[in-house]
Amino acid sequence: MKRLSRRLTLALSLGVLVSAIALPAHTSAAPARSHTADDANTLTILTCCGMWAGFNNPNFQGYGLIPYARYFKTLWKQRFPNLTIHEIDATSFSDLVAKTILGVNSGNPPDLVGVQGQLGLLVARHAVQNLDKFYAAAHITPSYFLLGMGDWARINNHWYAMPAAGGLGGNVFYIPQFVKAAGLDPNHVPITWNQLWQATQKATKWDSKGNLVRIGVKVDGYSSGNINLFCGYLAYFNPSTNKFNANLPCIKDYFRYEKRLLDFYGGVTKYNKFAAADPDIWNGYTPKAYVADGQVLFTLTGYWEGQILDQHWNLDWRLGVPITQHGTLAEWRAVTSTGQMNVIPVGAKHAQLAWDFAKFTLFDHDYLQGPTTNTFNVAAHAQKWAQVMLQNSAQVREKNHFPGNPMALALPVVMKMAKYAAAHPSTDVASPYYDDYMNEAWQEIEYNKMSVDQALDRAQQLIDTKQHALHAQFGM
Repeated sequence: MKRLSRRLTLALSLGVLVSAIALPAHTSAAPARSHTADDANTLTILTCCGMWAGFNNPNFQGYGLIPYARYFKTLWKQRFPNLTIHEIDATSFSDLVAKTILGVNSGNPPDLVGVQGQLGLLVARHAVQNLDKFYAAAHITPSYFLLGMGDWARINNHWYAMPAAGGLGGNVFYIPQFVKAAGLDPNHVPITWNQLWQATQKATKWDSKGNLVRIGVKVDGYSSGNINLFCGYLAYFNPSTNKFNANLPCIKDYFRYEKRLLDFYGGVTKYNKFAAADPDIWNGYTPKAYVADGQVLFTLTGYWEGQILDQHWNLDWRLGVPITQHGTLAEWRAVTSTGQMNVIPVGAKHAQLAWDFAKFTLFDHDYLQGPTTNTFNVAAHAQKWAQVMLQNSAQVREKNHFPGNPMALALPVVMKMAKYAAAHPSTDVASPYYDDYMNEAWQEIEYNKMSVDQALDRAQQLIDTKQHALHAQFGM
């Protein structure tokens, strides 16, 4: 599904989130659904923001993406012939957290919930089930998954979630014809952050009035995935000490890098004016999408960018390697291996069916979800996933009468990344707040209200204070 900021920037609205945390244990709420005597084969699935969504095509039309129903409907019908899926789409991740907690407290929760950085909070609120018995019965251990996935799905060595989709992004994505037209060599694209900066300086173009008309790479601002790749390891959070890092030297240097880009483009006002006019390829076909017409040469993303292009644009795209500080293979451990998980709320009426459905889809047949823009989860399914991806991409381009299949060149890179990628989001209860504080820090920096040192030192103080308070609140 569509990546939020494409690299796991998991910011939440604190207002709604605080309200959800502060709820008493038995707060009543409007039920998410009404149970009837014959709903034993009904699953209610709560999703958000294009993530692990599209079980019912009408519910998915607003995203313009690739629904799960298209690729799994026949299999679901065979394995669960009487199954009815009721999909609820939350408006934001804070809304998703609130709906889950309210559902649990009212005794009427959904059966499955798709989450990203919210697991620690939901576990602390006793809102999601311990899944140890399900994993034990299925004889599944952490080594069953890609590196990092098993660590993210467990808290204190107990399973609370099911890996839903891999990440494997942070690559330099580009279209050779546009790179060449900008005076750069498409056979030698950047593989380090410094090379990306050098290429950006050469390729960026302004009109006679000083307005941007082409840039090298977008300004991403805060991104936990970018931070890890810039530092070369899982830097923003230390699992061994359970500490969030906001002001490490390499994190400050990353923010300085982003600020230098922004200033080079003429500052926040000029850059935002340029960026706001980009309709983006994820919203369906338009002749004005910057990536598709060469106004943005490089994006830090994943193979899924090519999948979306193949839907509408006849372009020969390429996927470079993950961007790192030194361009070494060892630094690929900083690639995030996972992006989405599923949880089963406490009190779910169909917990076993929810497990069976998710396991069937995301574990047993995870290799089929590639066409929905998601990576495989099970390490042993790598080749099956690649075969499906290659075949599907060829079919899409052939249907659109586009020559060639760029995915054939991208897949070896993705498969290699899967062997090294080990970074994963934090499962600490304070994780959503870290994202908020870091986004706030970037806003202070981009508008020249604070220096990098001031903004990130402040963010460190805020996350330390919030983490301490939440741990005390939940007896952690």
